[in-house]
Amino acid sequence: MNRFYFIALVTALTFGTISPQALAGFSSLVLSDQSGDVPCPSTPRGMAAWVSSRNSRSVARVTTRPVKLARLSSNGDSLGRETRPGSLVKGQEAKRSQFAGTAFFFSENLLVTNYHVVKDTAGFSVVLEDGREFEGVLEGYDADSDLAVIRVEGKDLPPGLVIANTVVLGEPVVGIGYPLGLQQSITQGIVSGVNVESSFVLEDRSVRLLQIDAPINPGNSGGPLFNCLGEVVGVNMAIHPSGQGIAWSISAEEIRHIIPAIAQGKKVSRGYLDVGLSKVPRDRREVLRKLDVKPAQNVGVYVFSIDSEGHAAQQGLNTGDIILSIAGTDVKSPRQFLRLLARRSPGEIVTLSILRGSTTMDIEIILDQRLSN
Repeated sequence: MNRFYFIALVTALTFGTISPQALAGFSSLVLSDQSGDVPCPSTPRGMAAWVSSRNSRSVARVTTRPVKLARLSSNGDSLGRETRPGSLVKGQEAKRSQFAGTAFFFSENLLVTNYHVVKDTAGFSVVLEDGREFEGVLEGYDADSDLAVIRVEGKDLPPGLVIANTVVLGEPVVGIGYPLGLQQSITQGIVSGVNVESSFVLEDRSVRLLQIDAPINPGNSGGPLFNCLGEVVGVNMAIHPSGQGIAWSISAEEIRHIIPAIAQGKKVSRGYLDVGLSKVPRDRREVLRKLDVKPAQNVGVYVFSIDSEGHAAQQGLNTGDIILSIAGTDVKSPRQFLRLLARRSPGEIVTLSILRGSTTMDIEIILDQRLSN
């Protein structure tokens, strides 16, 4: 684990499904019908107050019950202590969890949160803004994107929030959540990065992230990030405490793509090719420049290894090839390439434009399925 602290960030790569009980209450995400050109409303008390007044009741606190595990004390005695897995070392007492994170309603009795908020717990509760508390059920999850669906049963539940269809670099945003177990609070900032590929958060994930400068703290995980129209543009996920004003939110594009799948009992299926990729070596960049194939400084990924049993090798991709584009979209980094693959389905045929030696060519490849760890 590197030195950067994530909000209890879990990076296991597994895929989840949901139980049939959730389907009865699920209709669909409430999707925005607005374009990116709609102006922000003029509000006398400001954007944050307006967004909060419209949406705060649909944002809930999630509190967890730690798993009770048997551990050994320093003298070898077995002690039954409540702790989150992995948090107790030999001879130490575990502290009872007081808070976990935030969630928000997206459809009737279903909420979205981060998977790491509810993973490996003995149970959890969902506490609404009006003080009502409900037992939560983990209905589905996709650990690769760190998104999860929670179900609660009750009457007069808050409405589902609207999910935005666009997000623009520099636009103002408002986050609502329960930082450090405190009362519901609001923070404001801007979108300082889109399509972020930070290795601090992503590791080998294919999810699309936003970078924001709104103050985010432990406990904000799973909370919504709103645009000025009161639509959800992201799910707050992680912070970078070594810097100032650096936090990450899972893009609304991921919500629109992933949540309907796991809320309908489906696994999130991602296209994949079992190849090792890196930046293009300097000597191969020289070839690109001489051939004037593409802007040599920012296009292309280098294939340094390949699974001989996979579709890529069987259908013509070789070690040493440079992948220039997939289905007409320029490839600019290994992570972006994996994300483009993940947007497609296993078994789908895609066209790769490649440079082999000094020759460019197109090859068609059937995508493999990305398997869970």
